[in-house]
This record gives sequence, C-alpha cells and structure tokens, in this order.
Amino acid sequence: MVYRDWLSRLSPVVMSYVGELCHKRRAEMNQQMIALYDLAQEIGKPDFVAALELAAEQQMYGVEYVRAILTMPSALAPITSVEADTDLARLAVPAQQEVERDLAQYEQYVANRQSVLVAGRQA
Repeated sequence: MVYRDWLSRLSPVVMSYVGELCHKRRAEMNQQMIALYDLAQEIGKPDFVAALELAAEQQMYGVEYVRAILTMPSALAPITSVEADTDLARLAVPAQQEVERDLAQYEQYVANRQSVLVAGRQA
C-alpha cells in the first residue's frame, strides 16, 4: 500500500508504529493508513511525527489516538527543550562564587584525616 510506505519513510518510530498498527488492527488497516496519511497532510509532518511518537510511547495504536494527542491542550503537551531552558534560567540559582569553597577548607580533612576521624569518634 502506497500510504503505508509513505508513512514508514517518515521516521523509524513511525515505521514501527505502522507495522504494529497493521498487526493489531488488521481488519481496519486500509482505513487506518489512509486516515493517518490524510492527518499527516493536514497538520504537517513534524507535528504528525511528534504526535505519533507519543502515541507509540503510550502504546496507543490508531488514528483516533493520534488525533486525540493533537487536540490536547498545550498545557498538557510535552515541554520542549527551549521551554525547559527558559524555565531553568528563571530558577533562583546562586552564583558560582557563592557556592565555591577555597581548597584550603578541604585540606584540613585530607591532610589530617586521622585526627578528624578520631575527634569525630570522641564527640
């Protein structure tokens, strides 16, 4: 089937998904392939592949699941890496100078390890 071949060339995940869909829903295979192809043409390849990959991750096989994922509110959609980077920048992260310690502070524990351990046992 031409539609299945076209879909399978989009990505390895799509190829696996199409194969699994054909196996699980063999009686509806032709209608599913046509509907998936139409959906991909309607929304564009990148969004289609992303939604289909999410459906595959959740083991939801069928065009109705892909459509449902595409209609999810954006608040429920996965966070992109750009959004994640922006959120990280907003966090109150201390400056490196505030958390950095001078090596001399650690030297007493390394150079005098035995005396520190003995003092710890006595306390």
